[in-house]
This record gives sequence, C-alpha cells and structure tokens, in this order.
Amino acid sequence: MGGVLAQLSAAGAFDGQADGGAEGEPVYLWPECIEEWAHWQHLQTQWRVGMSGATGLDYQGVRAYLDELGIEPGEARRELFACIQACEFACLEAWADQRAKTPPPTNR
Repeated sequence: MGGVLAQLSAAGAFDGQADGGAEGEPVYLWPECIEEWAHWQHLQTQWRVGMSGATGLDYQGVRAYLDELGIEPGEARRELFACIQACEFACLEAWADQRAKTPPPTNR
C-alpha cells in the first residue's frame, strides 16, 4: 500500500474490516469509483499543511486541476468535487484520530 492508503491504514481507518485493509492486503474499489479515485490520487500534491499537519485541500489547486482537464462547470463537476471532498474529509478524520491516539512528545 502506498501514499494515502498507507496513511489511512496507519491511522486505523481499516481496523475491524473483514473485507480487507489489513497491512499487506489489497483494498478494492467499486468500478464506479475508479475514475474519482484516480482524480483523488492526482490531487495529493494539493494539501494545505500547517503547524499541526494537513488542514485540507487547496481548492484553488483543485479548481486548476479540473480546469486543466477541461471538466466544464456543471453537475458532473460538482459531483466529482463532492467525491473529492468526501475523500478529503475521510483523510482529515483519520489523521485526527491518529493524532488523538499518539501521545504528545515529551521535552527532555
């Protein structure tokens, strides 16, 4: 597993799932989600990062990406953006859970 999947797995996003997700096991996508997942993977360079880690995607970068692909404003673009946001929110939630489980560093 690489990239986002590895981070989600490390954050425990796949814990307790009988259908895969354990370390070394493949994660399968529904066929109707493959295109959206590909867009999500291309946008991994668009995270805004602050002192506490990622805070969300840079929506200007997302818009530029969609424009570059020639995806015209309309229902299809709004639906794709909603899918991208769902992935973004899931990552942010998984990372927040991971931070909550990790004790803060101690100053020695």
